[in-house]
Amino acid sequence: YLLLAAVTLWCIRRLGRVLMTAAVAYGLAYLVNPALTWLEGRGVRRVVGVLLVTLIGLMILGLLSWVVASQLVNLLNDLPHFMTQLGTVAGDLLERLSGVPGLEHAQDQFAATLNEQARQLSANLGPTTQRLLGGAANLVGWFAQAVFVLMLSLYFMLGYQRVGAGVPGQPQSQDQPLKF
Repeated sequence: YLLLAAVTLWCIRRLGRVLMTAAVAYGLAYLVNPALTWLEGRGVRRVVGVLLVTLIGLMILGLLSWVVASQLVNLLNDLPHFMTQLGTVAGDLLERLSGVPGLEHAQDQFAATLNEQARQLSANLGPTTQRLLGGAANLVGWFAQAVFVLMLSLYFMLGYQRVGAGVPGQPQSQDQPLKF
């Protein structure tokens, strides 16, 4: 049994990404199946229902991506301005604390450091953005993975009666053996 457990763990570690991709795709199909069943009950063929649900999902995902991307671009464009405002607010605070022993020159040092950081941020905004996003190759990899998950989900959605036969929550007859 120990050898079997070791082999199983080794297989899971080696095939973890593939198993996770299949699990995500199946999970999407499982979550969408009630909507597809409802559409079928209203006379819509399953293929048309899958296309309809997929298009609606892609539109929602595209809208969310567009909103998040525009907010991220606005944040990155306003970052130097925020740094300047931070310097003003911190400078006012340090000015109030200038009477405290040891903080006489702290305001000048802080302002100089903050201005230098804001200048460097403005100059390095492109590389900073690239580092934040992980590079174009990483984005292409994520996109390819998402397309693969979508295609696998479509397959599972279209054949859910065959693929989802042994899923918990689906009633099975008492006189039939369990299906897996």
